[in-house]
Amino acid sequence: MVTDAADGANGRLTRARRRLLSPSGSGRTMSRQELADAANAYLWSRYKVVDRLDATYIGHLEQGRYRWPGARRREALRHVLGVVKDSDVGFYITRGMRGAADREGVRPACSEEEQTHVVNRMSKAADADAVATIPNAFRRAVMSEAPAERSRPPLNSMQLVMAVEQIHTRYQRAEYLAAAEMVPALMAALPAAMDQVADHRERRRLQACATAAHLAVSKLALKLGDAELAWVTGDRALAMARETKDNALVSATLTSIGCALLALPGRVDDAARVVESGLPSSAARTLSRASEISAYGALTLLAAVIASRQGRRQDAEEHLASAGDLASRLGGDRNDLWTAFGPTNVLIHAVQIATPSDPRRAIALATRINTSHMPVALVSRRSQIHLDMAHAFLELSDGDASALLHLLQAERLAPQMLRLHPPARALIARLLSRERRVATPGLRELAVRVGVAV
Repeated sequence: MVTDAADGANGRLTRARRRLLSPSGSGRTMSRQELADAANAYLWSRYKVVDRLDATYIGHLEQGRYRWPGARRREALRHVLGVVKDSDVGFYITRGMRGAADREGVRPACSEEEQTHVVNRMSKAADADAVATIPNAFRRAVMSEAPAERSRPPLNSMQLVMAVEQIHTRYQRAEYLAAAEMVPALMAALPAAMDQVADHRERRRLQACATAAHLAVSKLALKLGDAELAWVTGDRALAMARETKDNALVSATLTSIGCALLALPGRVDDAARVVESGLPSSAARTLSRASEISAYGALTLLAAVIASRQGRRQDAEEHLASAGDLASRLGGDRNDLWTAFGPTNVLIHAVQIATPSDPRRAIALATRINTSHMPVALVSRRSQIHLDMAHAFLELSDGDASALLHLLQAERLAPQMLRLHPPARALIARLLSRERRVATPGLRELAVRVGVAV
């Protein structure tokens, strides 16, 4: 067994840490404490495990006193340091040290006060890691003009289709971080696969796959608060979709672009123009495939939201009615092209549209929603319902307690949505700004868990 130094120090771990810059932006290398915080954040975001790694513990690892941390700790440190194997950072079992490794992995239980402090600290670190580190990694992967790495064999079209499907599925399950972590490898694999394809039909299939991949990135970017990246990737997806001549893909990409523009300051009119361009009055009658109806229906729902945002109430109602007709043609709730389109989603949008001007009507409409009809994977959509209800109750002077209950339910279904999605976090901040502790017990604890400043 080769060690890093005669005295047993783990130089591999130290070098791996010093290759990373401090998240503080100081330009210095990552400190031991910052590495510990990042590992704690990873364990919290992935497993909801409260761990207590600190600078002293990282020092023991770098000094070689511990060579074999527990499995989850090794996973967290590999993730933060960007390595694949334990040996890359000097972790291995040595004879006579197994007992020490087991002992160092067992910590005394935290007191309630200490655990609250640790969770607060880790939640903030986890939020910074999620909102900065991971989104930045896939932003670089998407925006980079550098050629894709060719050292690995290119994936075939079936493998790429499965990877894209998995990213969309993880997104809809509100597993945003897991989905985002897949993006860099996929973005590198797509050009390599395209380079290897000569058959026209196979190339068209890969083009559709690349379109769907960029759709996934656009959705993820928007969920993580990067509307500009969502717009850019949506626009790339639209260009690819037009090459495939697939009307369903074109409608889906127009929806992504419209959502991105709607999230950018002062771009609501641009969003309206993009969406309306994809809704010619005669098109709905010619749709036949379920994917076409679903994608066109999702675009119609977005048109209703935009019209409502512009104060065009009658247009919004007409778009909702048109979407309802399309949902009836489908015969139930579906998820073609990851649109979640169907009668239930139409009703969800009706609630969202009614909330700002008539919150009591929105609340009444919500009582008609039955999410059991929706595909099981649509966790994010189910959570969004509770965020819409929290918004509706916040429009009422006496709705704070009910708003909090819906936020807690949203957290139960999709904790990453409350930790990562800016509109969701804004609801918590708004409720905090008018906090009445008798009416909203548990609000501050929720804010601490998701990293909203209290």
